[in-house]
Amino acid sequence: MVPANMTYEQWYDKNVRGRPEAEQNETMQKNRASDRRQFEKYKEILGDDAPKSLDAFQKMKYTDSEKYDYAKLDYSRRKKLADYPEQRLPNAENVTLLEGKFKEYLFDGKNQQGLAKGNAITDRLGIIRITGKSSEPS
Repeated sequence: MVPANMTYEQWYDKNVRGRPEAEQNETMQKNRASDRRQFEKYKEILGDDAPKSLDAFQKMKYTDSEKYDYAKLDYSRRKKLADYPEQRLPNAENVTLLEGKFKEYLFDGKNQQGLAKGNAITDRLGIIRITGKSSEPS
């Protein structure tokens, strides 16, 4: 609602322009229909790995660019495999990792190259780092 004693432009300048959160909310509202279509596509391909709601999708898209970039990358890779299943690695669904080797290489610090990769996994993807006897959330 715009007060009767001011124009919309005056109200907008006072309440929206130059206020990052208000401008972001405006962008989210303007893009809601196209974001809904995009969200539905992501849900179809990513399944349970997609954000749980349109609001969560928009929040990620407009406030967490790194997480959104990873979601876009994940979507594009899975979409490509859905469109071209012949490009899947043969027998990939049956791959197993020996837990000890996985933890030791990535997280125990004995291998500096592996530790750097483990730290990147923890820092960027929020995966819990296993540190000997207990777990510490990242």
